[in-house]
Amino acid sequence: MPTFFSPLGNPEVWEEKPEGYFTVEQWAAAHPLPEPEIEFNPGADYEQRDGAWWRVRFTKKEFLLLCGIQQVAALNMARKDNVMAETIYTLLMAAEYIDVTDPDTIQMAELLTSDAAGRVLTAEQAANILQGVKHEQTDEAV
Repeated sequence: MPTFFSPLGNPEVWEEKPEGYFTVEQWAAAHPLPEPEIEFNPGADYEQRDGAWWRVRFTKKEFLLLCGIQQVAALNMARKDNVMAETIYTLLMAAEYIDVTDPDTIQMAELLTSDAAGRVLTAEQAANILQGVKHEQTDEAV
């Protein structure tokens, strides 16, 4: 026996369609299911800050490029005669990935601004690096 929907939306089984009732197809056409809202999330390498997504986890190469070629060259120069700079570089390269929100990464970036590590970074450069990179949403990512 077929199912029909009452005017209130209750499915009922009848041999024939009662007056004012709807077939399953008619009810579905008149009452489509709402599209689920899909919340955008670019992935585990990002965190949301003030309504925007910021990249905070990087591969070692991406992190060094984020720091800047000049700063990486300065770090390499400082490593030759500076145990602190060499230690920071070793710790960075030992990481599987680099998270700019990690307290150890923050401490290492701050040390790179110190005399002890050869002032590889300015305080402003370190702050910019530790900020991460704001995600630019493209049509492909929507």
